[in-house]
Amino acid sequence: MRSLLSLAVLAAASVVSAVSVTGNRLLVVLDDVAEKESYSKLFGSLAGSDRGFDITYDTPRSEDLQLFHLGERTYDHIVFLPTKVKALGPKLTPQILLDFVNAAGNIMVALSATAPASTSTVAFLAELGISLPQERTGLVVDHFNYDTVSASEKHDTLVLHNSKPVRGDMSDVFSLRDDEVLALPHTVGHTLGAGELLTPILRAPSTAYSYNPKEQTEVVDPDDLFAVGQQLALASAFQARNSARVTVLGSAEMLQDKWLDAKVALEGGSKVSTKNAAFAKTLTGWTFQELGVLRVDEIEHRLKDSNETNPEIYRIKNEVHYQISLSEYRWDAWVPFNANPNDPPQLEVSMLSPFHRLNLAQEEYSATDGACTYSTDLILPDQHGIFNLRVNYKRPFYTYIDEKRTVSVRHMAHDEWPRSFVISGAWPWISGIGATVSGLAQSRFTMLYALTLILIGMARRDTRNWPRISARDMAPCADLADYALESRSQTLLSDRSSPSGPEPSYTVGETQKYTCEEPLLLDWGGVLPSFDIAYETWGTLNKDKSNVILLHTGLSASSHAHSTEANPSPGWWEKFIGPGGPVDTDKHFVICTNVIGGCYGSTGPGSVDPANGERYATRFPILTMDDMVRAQFRLLDHLGVEKLYASVGSSMGGMQSLATGALFPERVGRIVSISGCARSHPYSIAMRHTQRQVLMMDPNWNRGFYYDSRVPPHAGMKLAREIATVTYRSGPEWEQRFGRRRADSSKPPALCPDFLVETYLDHAGEKWCLTYDPNSLLYVSKAMDLFDLGVEHRRATLSRRRERQEAMQKGDSEAVAAPAACTLTLPETPYEEQPESQVDTTEPSVPGSSRPPEDLVQGLKPLRDIPTLVMGVASDILFPAWQQREVAEALRLSGNRNVTHMELSEEMSLFGHDTFLLDLKHVGGNIRLFLG
Repeated sequence: MRSLLSLAVLAAASVVSAVSVTGNRLLVVLDDVAEKESYSKLFGSLAGSDRGFDITYDTPRSEDLQLFHLGERTYDHIVFLPTKVKALGPKLTPQILLDFVNAAGNIMVALSATAPASTSTVAFLAELGISLPQERTGLVVDHFNYDTVSASEKHDTLVLHNSKPVRGDMSDVFSLRDDEVLALPHTVGHTLGAGELLTPILRAPSTAYSYNPKEQTEVVDPDDLFAVGQQLALASAFQARNSARVTVLGSAEMLQDKWLDAKVALEGGSKVSTKNAAFAKTLTGWTFQELGVLRVDEIEHRLKDSNETNPEIYRIKNEVHYQISLSEYRWDAWVPFNANPNDPPQLEVSMLSPFHRLNLAQEEYSATDGACTYSTDLILPDQHGIFNLRVNYKRPFYTYIDEKRTVSVRHMAHDEWPRSFVISGAWPWISGIGATVSGLAQSRFTMLYALTLILIGMARRDTRNWPRISARDMAPCADLADYALESRSQTLLSDRSSPSGPEPSYTVGETQKYTCEEPLLLDWGGVLPSFDIAYETWGTLNKDKSNVILLHTGLSASSHAHSTEANPSPGWWEKFIGPGGPVDTDKHFVICTNVIGGCYGSTGPGSVDPANGERYATRFPILTMDDMVRAQFRLLDHLGVEKLYASVGSSMGGMQSLATGALFPERVGRIVSISGCARSHPYSIAMRHTQRQVLMMDPNWNRGFYYDSRVPPHAGMKLAREIATVTYRSGPEWEQRFGRRRADSSKPPALCPDFLVETYLDHAGEKWCLTYDPNSLLYVSKAMDLFDLGVEHRRATLSRRRERQEAMQKGDSEAVAAPAACTLTLPETPYEEQPESQVDTTEPSVPGSSRPPEDLVQGLKPLRDIPTLVMGVASDILFPAWQQREVAEALRLSGNRNVTHMELSEEMSLFGHDTFLLDLKHVGGNIRLFLG
């Protein structure tokens, strides 16, 4: 009987202690132990059988108080209620509290405007990036959202309703229904730093402000306010990298018995009961890890059609199935974890840098299952080495998951390959060897026989009358003039090469046009007194104009991304746009423009300068990506679009898409940047410089003034495009597509396009130079070179624009007439390197290093609240994949917790930079998933 009783006691204890996964020892620190009676309902709930906490009440002055004993925690959780002491004493110093968090302890800090926070609390929270008012106290007041029952005069009891997650991708664990309210009396507001471990739970309404009631008793000076509006956090969460949790609540009084279900009323409204009790339970439950705790139940990887699980060695290009089972702890049970479908866990296959980053698909599960399985299939890289299969899932309000399995990937050993004679596909190859050997023997016999006849003939004949072979016969097509007339490579390509691989469709035609009569100030000081924007649209604009997607083009493209009634020719993104497509016109209204500086209908160097009636040519002012985006937003203003549903762009358009978030963060709902960058790197600048130099070396360019000439710089433009095409595609694709095949192997080698890859480049250059304005190439490519979202560059640009605006407002005639420095006119003498521009070799920068420059992190802070999809392609040499990784990581470090980064491996796409134009499955599929 005694043994049965012992077992029953142990079972009951295990049930009680299982409510929090980190333990049930709770310390409550308050000014006087008697004050616990004011919180009897909260602490009664914590100590009850349903939650089972063992609560200890103590004061900061207690001699027996200690958080550690022999290096181990004496408590699992701490609650700090307001105290009147200035410091918490030697047992509760900021360092000891940090040690407690580092030892996986959880802390909840409740503040009150009626008692200044202790210096220990202020210093501890500052270490976490949470700032309190300098005077250690402050009061949040809202003259629009206050309780008329208890605070009709002071307005210091806030009433919050319709509380939703700060971002749409967050867990809604703290959200309220539309008819539910919270009451927060005597609240102390705080502000949050940019740390990625911080998450606001409750933000103040936009009409609230925080001030010091002791120093500003009569008049509140706006300059002395601590913070206003949504700068103020009323409740916040910090989750350390070891998943220890710290929460800060600005109103301790809301936890008191009298406020848990008090009756409150907004001005002009009826009385309703608060949901403080439910919020208090959720807040303590999350803090003490009774909610939002994730667990990995099982990880399995294997060959796709094999039953052997978790092998240590794979072969290159093996098809592998990976799955991970995840469960979530909610109050007293482990249940299947159901991730946000728009933000699923991802599998990262990496060595030094990721080769794959793949979304894990959720498998079906039943209500009785304890975990949910996420899986994917992948093909291992064609590279031997030690690889990590890693799931690194870190989301607000969930404990972190970072699980890594290491496997070896090696080539097939020499004795593992099947013998050629048992492979039926090798039989033609073996037969070919035999035919080659026999043919070689026969040819040698024939050659010896012919040589014998020649020697006999030489002995009998006079060689003085033999015909002579000219150098021209030995090297056909050496005369480029004859070659240009023959155009042989173009014919070969059009007849034989074009069908061998997909090509983007660039067409022009009828567009819509918007003329802006207001001047546009440009970043480098130029001014466009008026300008045109050519654009095309697809889909239907909804009533509130909230479904608009702005599509940014690459350098080569016009606004014709998809066919229209006015222009039925296929667009450059024909398969990506349309009903049910990745950019779904059943849901969205899509706008695509030709950028200013272009030559497809928008104002550019080929347009007429209204000042003199002549074409701008190289007198056209210098442009930047930001200038192009500002012009696009003038169009949006004209159309009455206040906020974009999304800004989508690829290549140069990917740069512009990021620039929209930097310039107009409040007007962009989502960002998609594909094969773009946040700053141009030296390799891409060098390639564009080479193209411009080739173009300008053409005598017909005439320093940009060729519009009245019969002969444009056709040759220079063609060669520039051939260089560009080399950077747009990849070597592996051309190896498969062209190999070393020649256009006509029956003819001798020539200096004209001879190999298929040469005829392909020749055709690409010829086609391009007939449709694109050379000066537009100079201006748009230079704008790409100048692109940099780093904070120092943006500050310098802002200063330059401010000086120009001030000069123009003062009526400075020199400022109004754009100086020559604002154009791309060639200087009289080339620039010379200055001492400050010399290369610094002391600390070489490593492309793709794990930490982006701090300058870039700070520059991307305006995008911290904008969900962003960043995509890159491993085979891209113009915008290498490390640049997209840099953008994604810089966004995360800037505080953006809704960044999706996808990288297509060479196994997924060989098309290099042009992948964004051609890969409907991988590029289009990820766009469709992100846009929803």
